Amino acid sequence: MGMFEELMAFPSRCRKGWELGRVGVDLEGVRHVIVAGMGGSGIVGRLLTPLFPTLAIYPLPDYRLPEGLKGLSSEETLFFGVSYSGNTEETLSATEEAHSRGFRVICITSGGRLAEFARRNGLLLVNVPSGLLPRFALGYLLFPILRALGYEGRLVDEAIGELKGLAGRLGEEGSPAKRLAEEVGERIPVIYGEEGSTAPVAYRWRTQVNENAKRIAFHHSIPELCHNEIEAIGRDGRGAHFILLRHGWEHPRNAERFEVLKGFLNEWGLSFTEVWGEGQNLLGQLLSLVLFGDFFSLYLASLRGVDPYSTEVIEELKRRMGWRSG
Repeated sequence: MGMFEELMAFPSRCRKGWELGRVGVDLEGVRHVIVAGMGGSGIVGRLLTPLFPTLAIYPLPDYRLPEGLKGLSSEETLFFGVSYSGNTEETLSATEEAHSRGFRVICITSGGRLAEFARRNGLLLVNVPSGLLPRFALGYLLFPILRALGYEGRLVDEAIGELKGLAGRLGEEGSPAKRLAEEVGERIPVIYGEEGSTAPVAYRWRTQVNENAKRIAFHHSIPELCHNEIEAIGRDGRGAHFILLRHGWEHPRNAERFEVLKGFLNEWGLSFTEVWGEGQNLLGQLLSLVLFGDFFSLYLASLRGVDPYSTEVIEELKRRMGWRSG
């Protein structure tokens, strides 16, 4: 029940994150944004891409900058090092490299070695509240970057207001997220989004199902899946439940592809569910789908009787790796 309460607090954490984002970033000439982060922190960079179509945004879930990014102009590039714990070794490594190359670096963390690095080197630091699992700190991590990059406050207000009502509905008896979890049962969730919009949300659904429900899940995106995976669905999709993430700003041809895909799924007798984003703007619709997926993953965990807090295998992996926090 504690984790359901964490999700109910998501809108208020979005508001707090927005307030923390008042860091006075000079955006003149900025064309490239690199967002380093892993796991629950790393989803931030992926979610930013559809919200800033005029910026080249590069999520970086790795230790070092790819060769193609090393030569970017420091005047045109902002680098965000995002680690909720502040001790994610991949993010620390990438942030150190970005600083050494002269990029403008902003660190977003609740503390740890990343906060120490920022203070020691005079970097902009957004210090967010501690005490959460990183995968439930999304509001604290995403919204400071939205504000730093100049996202429109009116759209943020609309989205957060709508999320408050949605969180209540998803947590109450008869929740559509709970009904979906019951419908999926022991089938493998296969989540489909749209490239350039809900594809990062589909990835978020997959990873939340992995961590919270300890279940295998898969994701893909329209239109790419129509050029490969669709050949396999009819033959090997019996053990899956397909979840189609929809929103009101789809490319018209991608909307058609979703409809054709639904036709195939019906013909093949496969189970599927459409989940539509709610809200007056794209940010609201994307985050409503994120929140729905988070609740869905907890209901799956409840149905299976597993502890969503536990990450024993991840911790054992860190132990075997001799995990370094700097």
